[in-house]
Amino acid sequence: MTAFPNPKIDFAASLIQYAQAFEQLAPETIHSELAPLLAEDIYFEDPFNQLHGKARTLQLFEHMFETVLQPHFRVLDYSLSDKKPSCGFLYWQFSFIYKGKSQRFDGISKVLFNQHGLICSHIDYWDPGKHIYAQIPVLGWLLGKVNKRLALPKE
Repeated sequence: MTAFPNPKIDFAASLIQYAQAFEQLAPETIHSELAPLLAEDIYFEDPFNQLHGKARTLQLFEHMFETVLQPHFRVLDYSLSDKKPSCGFLYWQFSFIYKGKSQRFDGISKVLFNQHGLICSHIDYWDPGKHIYAQIPVLGWLLGKVNKRLALPKE
């Protein structure tokens, strides 16, 4: 799944459009706003999923709205690669409510565009240990011990 630069495609405009689709993501916009931007053979990866195909990727976002309350992405910044114009990055903040508790964390997505300007790869980078696993009582305690042991000692 290689993304090929195409001088006829405005990758910067495509990246902005993709960022806006994420900021406006809602159950009713998954198929109308997000789906048209995705290639049929998209690869999507986050700390919990490795998905192939547009249908599975859209199912993931539908599942998100079924699992958490008020999920919202806010794109804080974006960049298009100087070396590879068909590669972009989104720096985002994700907020949601789970089990009555508000959550928020930052992450980065690396996105690749195909020769038609559609997203053919979307890989999320964020720390599930810090933002999810650490909130599980016993696991959180254990992760805290490991983190303390691996960290530079305080002066």
